Amino acid sequence: MSRLFAGAGVAADPSWTHALGKVSRVALVSESRAWRLFGPSVRRVLVRAGLESFVHLLPEGEQAKTWAAVESLMGALVSHGVGRDGAVVALGG
Repeated sequence: MSRLFAGAGVAADPSWTHALGKVSRVALVSESRAWRLFGPSVRRVLVRAGLESFVHLLPEGEQAKTWAAVESLMGALVSHGVGRDGAVVALGG
């Protein structure tokens, strides 16, 4: 199931974490510019919600739209133990 949360203030509002349900781990996926703008705030919200997370940064622009980028993301998910009971939170602009 996919859910989308967007808009000003989402990074600081913890209510969206309830929609994640009972997840074991959260992968925060972003590119560097969006991470600098929103990442630390989103990560703080996850910590306050008691959710364990890790960050995976993708290349910017068209370089993120490659099989190598997909392979890198999938490898990170596996190595951090994100399975069916995990969640992916993507940050972009």
